Amino acid sequence: MTRVEEVHDASDGLAYRCGWIVSGEVGHWGHKHRRINQYDAIVKIRPVDGAWKMYDLDLIEEVRL
Repeated sequence: MTRVEEVHDASDGLAYRCGWIVSGEVGHWGHKHRRINQYDAIVKIRPVDGAWKMYDLDLIEEVRL
């Protein structure tokens, strides 16, 4: 995670605005490309059967770096 901020829009759990960066490889046509993407989203969690579970993710932005 590059950023986590609590937001107040989850009525039955907790909500956080999060930022993170993912790197990986995409393969097609016999070759591979390295990709790095940056994400910004609202992640919502709530208790389910005694454990906190993510139940929603609202993607705000995805940027290829």
